[in-house]
Amino acid sequence: TTFNMNGGSIVNCTVTGASSSGNRARGCAIYIGGGTVVLNDGLIAGNSITTAANYNGGAAVYLNSAASSFTMNGGVIAGNVVTSSSTGASCGGGAIFCNNSASVTINGGRIGGTELADGTPDPTGAKGNCIVSPSGMGSVYGSVMYSVSGTVTLNGGTFSYNNAIRNGSNEAAGTIRNGATMYIRETDPVNDPLIFENNKCGYYAGVIYHSSNTPLEIEGGTFRGNTSSGTGAVAWSSGDLTISGGTFENNTSGSSGGVVNMSGNAKTLTVTGGTFTGNTGTTGACFSGNSIVNISGGTFTGNKATSSGGVLAVLSGSTATVTGGTFDGNTAGSGCGLYVANGGSLAISGNIDGAGVDNFLYLAAGASAAKGGNFEWTGKMGIKFAAAAVDGDMAIKGGEMITEDDLNFFTTDPKAFQGYIASLTYVQDGVIALSLTDDPDAVPVVINKTTSTPYFSLVTAISEAADGDVIELQDNVNLAEQITITRGITLTAKE
Repeated sequence: TTFNMNGGSIVNCTVTGASSSGNRARGCAIYIGGGTVVLNDGLIAGNSITTAANYNGGAAVYLNSAASSFTMNGGVIAGNVVTSSSTGASCGGGAIFCNNSASVTINGGRIGGTELADGTPDPTGAKGNCIVSPSGMGSVYGSVMYSVSGTVTLNGGTFSYNNAIRNGSNEAAGTIRNGATMYIRETDPVNDPLIFENNKCGYYAGVIYHSSNTPLEIEGGTFRGNTSSGTGAVAWSSGDLTISGGTFENNTSGSSGGVVNMSGNAKTLTVTGGTFTGNTGTTGACFSGNSIVNISGGTFTGNKATSSGGVLAVLSGSTATVTGGTFDGNTAGSGCGLYVANGGSLAISGNIDGAGVDNFLYLAAGASAAKGGNFEWTGKMGIKFAAAAVDGDMAIKGGEMITEDDLNFFTTDPKAFQGYIASLTYVQDGVIALSLTDDPDAVPVVINKTTSTPYFSLVTAISEAADGDVIELQDNVNLAEQITITRGITLTAKE
């Protein structure tokens, strides 16, 4: 059976008093026990549910079986509200609740308002959908949708000004609380773009709270101006997440993960594309969390971490591999591009492009990183080590702003490595090549500061020096032979 809604309105329906003892508050406007509902046009707004029972909600639409499906091609769903009225209730889906393997497909229309929802139903559709967790009450999830299981496909439409309000200590998370298999595709960006903008969350996950082992895939869409008081302004995920496209701009997290925060050491975030601009978080302006992270593409510009990780923060227990991407003008207190915390691990291979700063990669004490790879850079490029374990070779190419004095930045304390600097070469066009070894006998003992050439023998350094060159001793040198100096060179000791 299929019901098509092609116009009209369903507004101001109210259900209150549902309890865990058997009373239910589901589908205040539309309840689908089986069959299909298609919304092509019309308004579903100002409906409200107050419930003390788990898995209740869906003030606009409730789907309750695998034989149930809801498709939205147009129309407006706005100003619907679900409020928790029990300390133990886990409810939500301000607009839609998807239960028992049902399916939801959104192709167009507007879910949300033109101004932020404050918990008051608005039958005109001017306000977004809302979930509310009052002080002392239970957790609420998904100001737009709570999907327990099934399949959710988002191809188009606008999700705007929806709000998850948390007035107590319990959770109020996500525009969409997802336990289903979810695909975010934007199949027709010209005629039916997929837009998430100005959604707000009082706990974490400004847009998607993904608490499932099922995959979450983001292939397109625009995520703009979404905020989370906690982690993950766009997404919080404890399952695998893949981002291959989309635009993520000016999203703000009050904690870690200005775009995505991952939770779960065995789960993987894969980023192969997308544009990330102007996102903000305390740790990881784009990505953060405890997980496996693979970045092979994407453009990252003007993102800001108030603490660490202007693009990515690799936290304790996490491993990250970066094989590509373009980085430009990102900022942070530590690691304007990449930050690796104590217990985190970063592997770099392939080429990473961009215009950088002298604080692009920061390795904290106890971190490990850099198993080969090249940085193809324009502008100043720098790597800071804090007693980090570094394995392999790293080449930094480009960067006309790098000067000879920057060699001191890399050689200040060889003991900062679990290993030794085997070679460190600077050339005039801004190339610094850093190679590490476990053999202390392979460490250069002197550097010709004039030519920026490392030497493993003072005798060789002096014999190859020209008039006017400055030779700097990197450590104590024990001479086993006599040295005759026949040129006007200067010998100095490193400070």
